Order: sequence, then C-alpha cells, then structure tokens
Amino acid sequence: MLFLTGLMNMGIQMHIPAYLTDVGYSSTFAANIVALFMGVLVAGKLLLGTIFDRYGMPTGVVFIYGVFALAAIALFGAQSLWMVIVFGFIFGLANAIMTVPPPLMTAEIVGPKSYGVIYGVMNIFFTLGSGIGMPLSGYIYDSTGSYSAAWSLYLVLAFAGMGLALLALSKGRARLTAREAL
Repeated sequence: MLFLTGLMNMGIQMHIPAYLTDVGYSSTFAANIVALFMGVLVAGKLLLGTIFDRYGMPTGVVFIYGVFALAAIALFGAQSLWMVIVFGFIFGLANAIMTVPPPLMTAEIVGPKSYGVIYGVMNIFFTLGSGIGMPLSGYIYDSTGSYSAAWSLYLVLAFAGMGLALLALSKGRARLTAREAL
C-alpha cells in the first residue's frame, strides 16, 4: 500500500507543471497551481488528521484515497481553467496522503511494540514507490505522447491502495487483538 501511495502521489505531483504547459497553460500558471496545492496541503493535513481522529481509520482511508481519485479524475478536464483550479484544491487535500495516514495506520496495525523499526522499514516501500512514480509518468508520456494513461493508472492505483489499506487495517487489528489476548 505504501509503495502504491508513493508511486501515484509523486507520479502526479512531479508532472503537473509539464502536464499543464503541455495542454497550453503558461509555466507561470502551472507554478501557481503547484503553489496552490502545496498551500492547501497545510489545511489538508489538519482536515485529514481530524477525520482519522474523529471518525476512525477506515473512514479516513476511504476519504483520502477517494479524494486522491477525484484529483486524478480532475486532471482529465485540464483543458478547462476552472477544472485545473479545482484540481489544485483537491490535490492539495489529497497530497496529505503522504504524511498523515502512514504513521497512524502503522501504529493502528502493529501497536507500540517496535513501532519505530517497523515504520522505518515500511517507509522504504513508500520511498521506492516515490522514486519509481516520477520516471514512470515520464516514460508513459514519452511512450504515448500523453499523460492520460498515467492519470488512468493512478486512478486505478488509488482504489487498489484503498483496498489494501482497508485489508491491512482489518488483518492488523485482528492480529493485534489476538496477540493481546495471549
């Protein structure tokens, strides 16, 4: 799940300026959209943390991966100025997927015992996904002349990541409960 999360997030984030200039916007406008989603990211982290705290892990997972999927869908409408601005706001919220869920879910799944070591190992997969997502989007663009296949891939991966996260939470809780019963 962390591998897919890193792959899809960085696969989109790092290619927004190139994509927006490719569909006809100025590099200044593209930079402003990046600034917009990075600014909204602050509120996104606060909102996502509140959702995880108030409504629980499964709801938080469905919310963040659903918002990420909406951001990927918005990219298909980038010919519309308003859709790009909507993307900036939505992706700003979705970008919190990189920092809020991983440590919270790790704690929920494995408990406090050896949390630091386990989270450190899990972070390796996130970093690998991040490192592959960036050149993967470029490769897809170079091969097809369009980012559409990349955005479609990341949309599918958002739902796959959501399913894997929910599965991990379910199995982790069951295992943690069984271990505490001993």
